[in-house]
Amino acid sequence: MRSRLIVAVAAASLTLAAVPSGASAQVAGENQGVTAVRGPHGVVLRFGPRAASVYRRIAGRRVRVACSTLAKPGFGPSIEGGSEQVLRAPRRRGPIRTGDRSRLDYCSVRLQRGSELVALAPVTARGRTYIDEFLTSALPDLPFELGEPNAGTPPSVAQLVARGHGLIVALDGPDGSPPPGKIGYWTDGRRAVAAALSHAGRRLFLDTDGDVVRTNVMQYYLDVEDI
Repeated sequence: MRSRLIVAVAAASLTLAAVPSGASAQVAGENQGVTAVRGPHGVVLRFGPRAASVYRRIAGRRVRVACSTLAKPGFGPSIEGGSEQVLRAPRRRGPIRTGDRSRLDYCSVRLQRGSELVALAPVTARGRTYIDEFLTSALPDLPFELGEPNAGTPPSVAQLVARGHGLIVALDGPDGSPPPGKIGYWTDGRRAVAAALSHAGRRLFLDTDGDVVRTNVMQYYLDVEDI
């Protein structure tokens, strides 16, 4: 589950601006001025002034730029195809030109060594929704990661609210929704539910009851290594 936890931390830094202690370095997105625009010579990624501190981590270094195409509407959220290439980022903050002119929905930038995720940027509106829901879908994992390993029972609401540094709040019941920008958690001592809302207001959840797990974002879970 470590890869899911890393994405959860990235999600918190991108969308909630409230990261629990021990979080990894910031991941930049549109709110930090990272954009991906399709031009006559392919998709170009740009890092605006607000992303200057993030860009310093890749300046002059080789990075892996992966740009993905999503399945057509009606097939659910999933990655249909795309491309990945290793490029050298300019030493001074400047555009990263992919040269890829195919139909793409979003792009990610990782360090070549260690594969640390540095930035995510949508190319289309569908890509923007996908990134938002992908990141939001990782957040319900966080309460379970913060629990005691091998405890045999879910952590209590009081424990997780205390450990969540303001990010985790109590849900009224298993079908409840948290306020925007928060992770909601509920448990009766056996069953446990965690949920978060996307920017569009979609409730994304992880519901565990013993060995039974229910979720409405399984495809995002399968895509975690591909983004």
